[in-house]
Amino acid sequence: MTFTTDWHTDPIEAHLNEHFIAMKTNSLSFKIIIRILFFTILLGGVIFTTYYLFTRGQIEKAARDKAFYLAENTKQKIEEVILPTEIIAQNLAWMMESGAIPIDSIYSFLAKLVSQYPLIYASAIAFEPDAYAPGVKTYAPYAYRVGDRIETTDLWSPTYNYFIWDWYQIPAMLKEPYWSEPYYDEGGGAALMSTYSVPFYVNKKGERIFGGIITIDISLEWLTDIINSVKIFDKGYSFLISRFGVYVA
Repeated sequence: MTFTTDWHTDPIEAHLNEHFIAMKTNSLSFKIIIRILFFTILLGGVIFTTYYLFTRGQIEKAARDKAFYLAENTKQKIEEVILPTEIIAQNLAWMMESGAIPIDSIYSFLAKLVSQYPLIYASAIAFEPDAYAPGVKTYAPYAYRVGDRIETTDLWSPTYNYFIWDWYQIPAMLKEPYWSEPYYDEGGGAALMSTYSVPFYVNKKGERIFGGIITIDISLEWLTDIINSVKIFDKGYSFLISRFGVYVA
């Protein structure tokens, strides 16, 4: 009796096996593609974020550098007005002490000074009691601009006691030059201004005594124009504050 074995595979079963192997292959390929796509997106996100942060940092640095440059440039423009003002006032103090300014021509001297320097709004020589002449308790010749002409007046009046104003009182106590905080001078030039004050001295009977205060008034209109001219990109702006935090422009 003879036994034979038939190893022939059923066609349907073979087809199922091939289909199963193909599904496993496709599934593996799909996983590989998903992983490659994920890491590609992740790498792209890292590159984009790095580039964004770097670019933003460069833009911020450029903005800071530009703002710093504009601030320094604006400072120089302001100093071009401030420094000559200080020199003029200090020279006036020396002239008063040395007697170079005739005591009876102070009004005309101040008027000429203001007319020759367009940036000066006004100037005054305010005397201490008895410093101008014995018995003269108040005397403050003052020249100031009114449009295109120069006017003169005596600052002191019953409603304007210049001895109590900061521009006089502070440098008189400190015995050194002083820039006042911005103020509106209703009794003097009737304008928003800042005053540079310098003490001066007179010789009385061989003694050097405090004689009063010389002032140079600077209108702040030009300062506002300078500050407004500073442009920082589309929305940037500038402002100027005093040493005590008062907004000047």
